[in-house]
Amino acid sequence: MEGGVKGGAGVIKKVLSDELGKVEVTFELDAGIAADSVTVAGDFNDWSEDADPMEREPDGRFRKTFLLDVGREYRFRYVLDGNRWVNAWDADDYAPNAFGGDDSVVRTDDVGE
Repeated sequence: MEGGVKGGAGVIKKVLSDELGKVEVTFELDAGIAADSVTVAGDFNDWSEDADPMEREPDGRFRKTFLLDVGREYRFRYVLDGNRWVNAWDADDYAPNAFGGDDSVVRTDDVGE
């Protein structure tokens, strides 16, 4: 996998939602990430580079939570400063994309494991 966010820099948390059939998936990058802005782009938001900006927390971390369907795999990447597409080193898996690289994958079938 090329162009990833370096190890230890990110965490993906998954929790069953109160809404039936949904999982709250939180993407988090630590404060040491070299970016002023970060968005999460994936097949859950039509790969939009600006639809889902991550919030900067008071401690400097970036965080964004999505409500996703249980039992699926979702491809995604982080977009740093609007132009650098990078993968998550803590992703559940990686899948080849049409651009000759890989996308990060998060699965929602393993919540609670």
